[in-house]
Amino acid sequence: MNYIIVMFKIIINFFFLNVLKFLDFFFNLFGFKKNYIIFSSGTDNSYNDNSRYLYEYLSKKKLDVFWKTNNEKIKKYLNSNNLMYLDYKNIFRFIYIVLQTKIVISSGSSYYNCFDFFQNKNIIKISLGHGAGNKVVIQKYIEDGKLENYRKFDYVNFTSKFTIKEIGIKLYKLNKNKILNFGYPRIENLIKNITNKNEILPSKILGNYDYEKIMLYTPTWRPYEYNLPLFDLKNFNLKKFNNFLKNKNIILLISLHPMSPKNKYKLENMKYSNIKIINKKLHPIFDTTHFFKFTDILLNDCSTTSTDFSILNKPQIFIFPDYKKYMKHTSLLENYHANLQGSFVSNFSNLKKEISKNIKDNKLYKKKFSKALKSNIKKYYDHNITAKVNDRFYHFLKKL
Repeated sequence: MNYIIVMFKIIINFFFLNVLKFLDFFFNLFGFKKNYIIFSSGTDNSYNDNSRYLYEYLSKKKLDVFWKTNNEKIKKYLNSNNLMYLDYKNIFRFIYIVLQTKIVISSGSSYYNCFDFFQNKNIIKISLGHGAGNKVVIQKYIEDGKLENYRKFDYVNFTSKFTIKEIGIKLYKLNKNKILNFGYPRIENLIKNITNKNEILPSKILGNYDYEKIMLYTPTWRPYEYNLPLFDLKNFNLKKFNNFLKNKNIILLISLHPMSPKNKYKLENMKYSNIKIINKKLHPIFDTTHFFKFTDILLNDCSTTSTDFSILNKPQIFIFPDYKKYMKHTSLLENYHANLQGSFVSNFSNLKKEISKNIKDNKLYKKKFSKALKSNIKKYYDHNITAKVNDRFYHFLKKL
């Protein structure tokens, strides 16, 4: 049965690819081409990251931009904001938009490639970038083409001279004419105090909540089988931790990496009052960086979320019980412990102490880690955070 399904998909893909090639030749011959841009996020069921904010900005600029999705909740959001999108419901409209497309843009290491048609050299591919920080992609995966390969893009965006040199040139081996240094559209959104009726507020995630503080945990992906790192912290006890959070009137929200093992943690069935996983199927427009506005403390390991959160100057706590194992499989740009933007905890008792200390008074945190925070921002995000990142992209795309 699986073999039949695979063969059917291959045939459909082959058929549509050749139809698109034929029509593309026809459209070019008679000058029917337009300047359409298609945006996508990490998955078809998410609406977030840098792509989202640049797409919304360009929509206001009256450019012909479309978001690729078949998710009904995302389409409902887009409809409510009069934003254009691309889906499969109207096949003739779908083909027409695809044939008018000049540029495809994504936030990560892959772009929406309609039936392999967008591999065409005439279609400009742009990666806005996904994260800026000490964590890097495993070199052997890049070389084998198994994970992230940015060489297929015409342009790749970075956030600092340091990341361009150490990641763009040394690691990804990109030509300098492919490199942009515009900053992240999501950071521009982060520092704005503008809200709208469709914004993902804590109440949409938590319901009618009365928690005094919100703590967010953003563990990164590992290239091996792993448990939730927090659970592997020395002497950790989930029930005791929930009681601790309850007494402190703190809610812990867990945002899993998109590449995390499916059903590994069984968190969906957890019945703990103050520990919840963010259900991204239920909330497909949830955006981690945007949610930092409502977050009081970030729990992290080596995820690049640390850089975004540093801009807000709020407390961070680092949990990394599998650090030695992680380092056997990959590498970091710098010494992990040398310049952390928060306390590193090695056991359950220290975790509770750090949380209590930062909840009571975050001025001590700001004073202790001020140098590390500034150093991190300067190295991984050397743009003026009030700079008009989206406008920079707008003028660049107009030139294209």
